[in-house]
Amino acid sequence: MAQGTVVLAGAFPGPVALGGVVSDYGWSFATAADVGELERLNSERWIVAVLFSPRDLALAWDHALRSVQKAVPGAFPILCHRVGDLIDWPQAAGAGAFHALLLPFAEREVRQSLGFVWSVRVGSADHAKNALVRRVIGVSGASVERFQEPPPPARFHASSGKLGNMAHARFAIAS
Repeated sequence: MAQGTVVLAGAFPGPVALGGVVSDYGWSFATAADVGELERLNSERWIVAVLFSPRDLALAWDHALRSVQKAVPGAFPILCHRVGDLIDWPQAAGAGAFHALLLPFAEREVRQSLGFVWSVRVGSADHAKNALVRRVIGVSGASVERFQEPPPPARFHASSGKLGNMAHARFAIAS
């Protein structure tokens, strides 16, 4: 399977160093100055999430969200905003915004948001694999031996359940 990519879309001012956080989840990091570049990246890579700022894309939040969804239909759109930005949050969530991040980025908030993406991706993949096995061998889910779970983020401490500086970790899931 191709490595997933997290894209920062928009002309964000100043340096944005998210590559380390993104690589902790086993993904690569890329930037796109506009929606056209985002579409090009989507044709070349498997994009798992798009962090975008409507202001930095020079679009209203609803138009920016629709543009990101159209450019990368399978990715999770994460709306990035400043304190003073006016965004109708119930409407944004209803329109498909997966999460939101305050600008400027705080590493722990970015890590949490990408953790949500990672959890949904892992949960969806596990559910799909188990459903396929049940269909192929014709048994209920209760008698199907579980597949090995994908590894947690590279900095996950199995003993504490917290992120840290561990290079590799494994954890067991109790049935």
